Amino acid sequence: MMALSAVFWAASRKRKLENRAPSVPIRCEQGAKGSNGLDVWLGRFAMVGFATAITIEVATGKGLLEVLSL
Repeated sequence: MMALSAVFWAASRKRKLENRAPSVPIRCEQGAKGSNGLDVWLGRFAMVGFATAITIEVATGKGLLEVLSL
C-alpha cells in the first residue's frame, strides 16, 4: 500500500511540474536603483495625500477644498 501511494505521489508531482507555465522574468525600467530616492518618496507622499483626500471626502460628504473653506 505504501509503495502504491509513493508511486501515485511521484506521478502527481511530475504532472504538476509538466503543467506549470514557464516563468517570465520581469524587468523594471524605472527602478529606484539609479536614483537618489527622492522621486520614490515624493510618489509615496502623493499617494498618501490622495488617499487622505478621498477618505475625508467619503467621511464628510464634502470635497477637500470645501472642508478647508477654500
